[in-house]
Amino acid sequence: MRTFSAERGRGTVKELIDADDSAPAEIGWPRAIITAVLVVLIGVALLAYGTNALLTKLTSLDRSQRVGVSTAYFVVVFAAIAYGLRRLQRRGSI
Repeated sequence: MRTFSAERGRGTVKELIDADDSAPAEIGWPRAIITAVLVVLIGVALLAYGTNALLTKLTSLDRSQRVGVSTAYFVVVFAAIAYGLRRLQRRGSI
């Protein structure tokens, strides 16, 4: 079998593959289903209902200002959810 040298002299490709022990943790189907349901429920609650609440409760602002605030809220919350999920994934929690 022919081995190829990896870049920057870190060893052969086969050695690098064999040394990679960062396999994701197994969480099982029940926990995966519960996690997926919770993520969807929290996402819908924060993104859909939260945005709707801002649109209906901010009556002192005109329409374009409410849309701007709601859009900014949606983008910030979406980014926070994505960041949080990525952190949980990296830790092996989900």
